[in-house]
Amino acid sequence: MRRHIIQAIGLAVLLCGPVMGSSNDIRVGLFQKELPNHFWISSAGGLRIIDLGSAKTVLHLPGNKPLAMEKSGMNVHLATSEASIGEWTSVRIEPMDATDAVVVGTEVMGSRPFHGVIEVQARPRELLAVNVVTENDYLNAVVADEMPSSWPPDALKAQAVVARTYVRKNRGRHRTDDYDFCDLAHCQVYQGMSKGNSKIRAAVLDTEDQVLTYTGALIEAFFHSTCGGRTASVEDVWGGKARPYLTGQTDFDGITDFCRSSPDYEWTIQMSKQDLTDMLRPAFEGKVDPGTLQSLEIRSTDPSDRAKEIQIEFSHGSMMITGDKFYLLWGRSHRWHQLKSTMFEISQWNDRIEFRGRGLGHGLGMCQWGAYGRAQKGLGYREILAHYFLGTQIERKKL
Repeated sequence: MRRHIIQAIGLAVLLCGPVMGSSNDIRVGLFQKELPNHFWISSAGGLRIIDLGSAKTVLHLPGNKPLAMEKSGMNVHLATSEASIGEWTSVRIEPMDATDAVVVGTEVMGSRPFHGVIEVQARPRELLAVNVVTENDYLNAVVADEMPSSWPPDALKAQAVVARTYVRKNRGRHRTDDYDFCDLAHCQVYQGMSKGNSKIRAAVLDTEDQVLTYTGALIEAFFHSTCGGRTASVEDVWGGKARPYLTGQTDFDGITDFCRSSPDYEWTIQMSKQDLTDMLRPAFEGKVDPGTLQSLEIRSTDPSDRAKEIQIEFSHGSMMITGDKFYLLWGRSHRWHQLKSTMFEISQWNDRIEFRGRGLGHGLGMCQWGAYGRAQKGLGYREILAHYFLGTQIERKKL
């Protein structure tokens, strides 16, 4: 490992210092959509920079003074506006005052404040920043990013319990990358502390340590934006083993369709046959040129009315794919959530194909807009969760 201090203008270089954090803290890989090679970092009360290799503090940085970090081979190069500081294999950045936010900024994402500390190391494709943060601070950010803070308290509490259950069940999902969760919807959306407010914090604290269990074990707690009238069963969406608590449920009680107020309850989108041909070409894995798209037909649907099998005819062949694979191909080649769900009907004329559908997301577990509608009608978060996760219990489990 190479360490050197080129200049130290106004910086106090120390030999050692305390390392913050505990074994219960959560590790979140930041900026995973951007994968930056450089960013800047600061804190109102100043920063302490620790060499993770030796656990020694190598410098203190004054308050609000930005520190630039850049990938240099497999090292992390540090610099201020006045000086190049040096290179280390990996460093830990802590606020001098543990209550202060650490602000991290990139060219694409801009500046975001984070609780806890930041660890940085160079990877082959990126400069990886990992936020080490307490569970409650992580959940405050996740709930704020996954659900509007203006929503009723019981909807926020339901989201907090589902998010906490997901954390406890899936801790270490990205263990091979040296963090627990990414900051994308692949895990749970996490953008730091900028959106959090007192309503979010109250929802997390009021449900502290509460998780969803089935026969005493943590459940797989999925959620999505809008079910479109009915949630799905996990075996119909992703195949494999059925889970009694992930069985499709109607979101209509005979009077109210609870997620109807969602802007994505109903939608329409069109695409040209040529664009769809290009989108579907990877499904042939280069084995044959399919020619141009002729037609699409839904051959079967699941009990929630989502497309299960889609027959696709090309000028040089045909294929049958699942609705979920069709949804994934669309997202990868165009834009995620442009095709909002697999609950759709198909019509076509000339060179255009139209998809008329309902809902947003995979349809499993809790419908967020349904939770909103139920909370608006006066249902508590326990009733909301009991509906979407059939047969589950809310238990309080300490870390």
